[in-house]
Amino acid sequence: MTQRQKLVLAHNAPITISLLFDEPVCGSNEYGEFAMYAVACNGSEYSFFAPPEVHKRLISLKKGDSATITKHINTDNGKRVIYYDVATSEQAPKPIDLPKQSEKKQDRLAEIMLQCYSDALEIQQKLGSMIDTSRIAITLFISRTKNINSFSKQEVY
Repeated sequence: MTQRQKLVLAHNAPITISLLFDEPVCGSNEYGEFAMYAVACNGSEYSFFAPPEVHKRLISLKKGDSATITKHINTDNGKRVIYYDVATSEQAPKPIDLPKQSEKKQDRLAEIMLQCYSDALEIQQKLGSMIDTSRIAITLFISRTKNINSFSKQEVY
């Protein structure tokens, strides 16, 4: 059996994998049951030990199919909670049709809020999972829009 390096998912960083075989290697050890997938990612082959919720989504895929997996870590009542987003090639998110420039309102509050959330996610990646991105984004939004009328022509930054 070929030895492959173990694929470790980073927090809040989507990674696209492609299955090398139709079925995973399933078994159990002192840590419990496991499902190991042989995957290709960024031109290299890896062994991916899929958590149960990811395994449920990947089991229906066949050799050559791809999926994008994102690992999220949040805190709930002081406990770390890990959850995964899995988007398969057959269930890839459809692009959102954005309104044309002429249909947009004249205020920039939505753009500012999107930038605030983007900045909050960067801060979370630098500092770890113990911070609440929504609170940071709202704080940034309030700070950036203070003294700015939503229809003013002033630049926020």
